[in-house]
Amino acid sequence: MAHTSAKPTNQKEQLQALVKLGGLKSERVAAVMSQLDRADFCIEKSMDKVYSMDPVDIGEQQRMTSVAMHAIILEKAEDYLNDN
Repeated sequence: MAHTSAKPTNQKEQLQALVKLGGLKSERVAAVMSQLDRADFCIEKSMDKVYSMDPVDIGEQQRMTSVAMHAIILEKAEDYLNDN
């Protein structure tokens, strides 16, 4: 999946970019992802990169994987999830 030059500045733009890049196809997964803002999990020093397509620091020497990986994993697991 190629990266785009336009940098998302919020959760909605980030998901739209994923759809445009072909990394997010499922409406159900998009709905789930729209409910969780990556900014809620990032430390202050990572806030400038929170909506990038790259992994970001979340503190305690830990990183949150790229948003594209979250989409891929959720779409692979979608058939095993219930609506609760």
